Amino acid sequence: MAGQPLNVDIWDNADVWIHRATKEDGTPWTLAEIKPSSVEQAFEDVSGAEWELVGLLNGEDGFPETVEFDESSYNAWGYGEIKKSYRNRRLERKFSALERNAVTEYLESPGDTVDYVIDAKPADVFIGFEVRTDDGKVKRRITTVPAKVKSGGRTDNEQDMASVEYTCSIFPDSQKRRFLKQETGQVYTFTLTVTGTAGTFTATVTVGGVGQTATGLAYNIVASALKTAIEALSNVPADSVTVTGTGGVFTVIVPGTLTANGAGLTGGTAVVVPA
Repeated sequence: MAGQPLNVDIWDNADVWIHRATKEDGTPWTLAEIKPSSVEQAFEDVSGAEWELVGLLNGEDGFPETVEFDESSYNAWGYGEIKKSYRNRRLERKFSALERNAVTEYLESPGDTVDYVIDAKPADVFIGFEVRTDDGKVKRRITTVPAKVKSGGRTDNEQDMASVEYTCSIFPDSQKRRFLKQETGQVYTFTLTVTGTAGTFTATVTVGGVGQTATGLAYNIVASALKTAIEALSNVPADSVTVTGTGGVFTVIVPGTLTANGAGLTGGTAVVVPA
């Protein structure tokens, strides 16, 4: 079977975003509180979150990733090695930042004050890695728990651009998940809750940066009718929508971001929450 050149991606642009692990009151942030609802939502548009952009990156260095295990070999007499076991998986991802700004200074030395450089352990932050192609394809990897970010040190001279390499130790959550994946063409799950005694609401689906709105949706709409209305939108690919649920509470799966407006409802609301 011949190869498919369209499946080859050249990532022309990239960003790294960080989100600090704890709130001002000392309580921890969770991924559910800070994650974008889909690849269609920008990091800076996540309501209530405090994502910070690292700035210009060294594109030649990219995002190199290293996976290591502790390996054990098992041998049989006369056969040699017959099995291997793997444990203690370790995952690191690196990036090189060109800018010196408030974000990179925090990652380099998170204990600093205005007047002093203070020894501190590596920074504890959620990290969002994003790469983009010139035709609009986006791929994200967002750490499920805070990573440890270690600075490689800075060299300032008259010949080279000043840059700092950061090594990120990526840890798993309680379900052994290290990254949340968000990609162009991926489907996303939302819970839509509609309440009220009369009137209509609207539902908007954004795919590839283009939003289209289904209007005049009845307060007592059923799942099949909601699915039909969303699939009729010109920016939604055929057979890409799933809607289940009853009693005004629906699970909606769409290839993008779902929002709703319940201004036309009597005595109720239309609320969308990422699942």
